[in-house]
Amino acid sequence: MPKPLAELAKTSAADLVGVIFDIDDTVTRDGRLEAAAFSAMHELAASGLRLIAVTGRPLGWSDVAAHLWPVEMGVGENGAGWAWRVGATMHHGYYQSDAERMTSRGLLDEVRQAVETEMPE
Repeated sequence: MPKPLAELAKTSAADLVGVIFDIDDTVTRDGRLEAAAFSAMHELAASGLRLIAVTGRPLGWSDVAAHLWPVEMGVGENGAGWAWRVGATMHHGYYQSDAERMTSRGLLDEVRQAVETEMPE
């Protein structure tokens, strides 16, 4: 016979090792991190849960989360890169290899140059 939902929820919560959560309008309201949400992150981290904050925003936001929030890692651009800290040292990882990122950077520079040439104003 299956466990009652309440019992299953207690067992499942006890087995949690962490929480992965979206930042934008999930822990923020209208783009702002409210005190209650920040306090809840601190309480979850203090209870031993590992927290990972995810955003579709640029990678700089993952740096902010990893550096200033009680999370183990910040993930930006929907997984394109991530940041974490060990002590006071920040670390970064990327979905693409260094070579792929350099190729993408070169393509972006070509587009930027073409736009500046075509539309100097």
